[in-house]
Amino acid sequence: MDDPDDCCIHDPLEPKGGPNAYDTVKPKNVPIGIANASDTSSEHSDDGINERESHSPDGCVDRDNTHSLKGENEPSTEPELGTGNRDSASQSHADSDDSVVNFEDAFQKWNDQVQHRLRRSSIEQYGVRIRRFARKVLLEQYTLRQIRGKKGAWLICEFLKTEPKGDWRYAISALKDFWSNGLHIDWPEADVKTFVGRLPQTGRGFVPREHFVKPWYSAIEKEPDIYRKLTVLLPAGFGYRADHLYKLKMEDAQIDENGNPDAIVADGKKRGFKTDAWVASYLPSYVRDVLKEFDGKIGERKPDDPLIPYRHSNGRIEKSRPMNKEVFYREWHRFENTWSLPKLVPNAFRHFVCRICESVDLSKSASGYLVGHGTRQGETYRDWYSNLDVEEALEEQRTKLPTGIMGLLITPKIDLTEKFPSQLLDLCSEYLKGEIADIDFASRVGRIRIQIAAEEAKHLEP
Repeated sequence: MDDPDDCCIHDPLEPKGGPNAYDTVKPKNVPIGIANASDTSSEHSDDGINERESHSPDGCVDRDNTHSLKGENEPSTEPELGTGNRDSASQSHADSDDSVVNFEDAFQKWNDQVQHRLRRSSIEQYGVRIRRFARKVLLEQYTLRQIRGKKGAWLICEFLKTEPKGDWRYAISALKDFWSNGLHIDWPEADVKTFVGRLPQTGRGFVPREHFVKPWYSAIEKEPDIYRKLTVLLPAGFGYRADHLYKLKMEDAQIDENGNPDAIVADGKKRGFKTDAWVASYLPSYVRDVLKEFDGKIGERKPDDPLIPYRHSNGRIEKSRPMNKEVFYREWHRFENTWSLPKLVPNAFRHFVCRICESVDLSKSASGYLVGHGTRQGETYRDWYSNLDVEEALEEQRTKLPTGIMGLLITPKIDLTEKFPSQLLDLCSEYLKGEIADIDFASRVGRIRIQIAAEEAKHLEP
């Protein structure tokens, strides 16, 4: 089946035999209105939406039997598509409204207008939708006069039918911006609103259950590929967006007095994250170990180098090139498939981390710093005035989440040192087996403590 994104919106009244079923066929790739005079008998273009459409969404377009483009009470002043000859086409080109739309020129105008108004990520996402719209409806088949009228509203409505309803709000925002800053015409607010109706509010994702998350954390511990391990650990352990991983720098990893990474601190505005919110995350010991091992493998890097560099599919790493969306999701899905894990998207861990922060009573300000999320929305007067600075937020995270989010779900590993008394270890073993009672255990622990203290005192004697 063809990709729907590559499909055009075709005339539902076109005969099954295609445009060749008609006696006269307009040559391909010739803009409407510039066809040869011999084509005037054809009412169809073989490349998209044409004037034989007899129905439209919620009254966006009204047509009479002549298939001309006009409203219910509007006089038929616009030329019928596909019936002009070369002379009339040349005359229409003298008037910009009657020339076919030059999409690339309009797109460039829009791009120039929004460079200093929208974020780069928003420009890219808007651009994808605008180009998809132009490709699906064959925008360059129509004149600016037609797009300015009800025809433009109908094209928008037909395009929205091919998009998931959950994306309508974003698609409408993109097209509305293009209408104003690219085509420089008024947005058909009334007609589009009639078709779209009341859009639902943006929904919130659900917090994944612990039994879905725990296998991921266990797999992170066992993952031998240090690059993949770090790539999955930061979103899963701190709730970072993928966007954070692309843009964090080496200088964002704060180093303590022992030369170990202690925290990740980054200014969202400076780094160009999705929002201007700061990231300030205290690093538990297991995350420090992963970062140190990763640095040892990569080698010396500059402060301006990316924290997680680009890795090619063959394993070669470019230290000065940041990872991108393609690399991130490639590593994420390979990790997921290798360990046969429950299907979870990175954003699900963002919800889970926030839920854990709430359960340990981490303040909203400290939680926002941890996951890199702004706390302005929905805050109370207390949150406004008690806003923490970075150091206070890190200290609160260190106090209430000393082992991090993963540490709360993974069974801790205890390594016994040589200083641990062997007699006390034997006593604990006997107690856990039920060989001695509670009161006997307590009394014997007391005697062992006194014995150890006496031995240490002897060593201190001159």
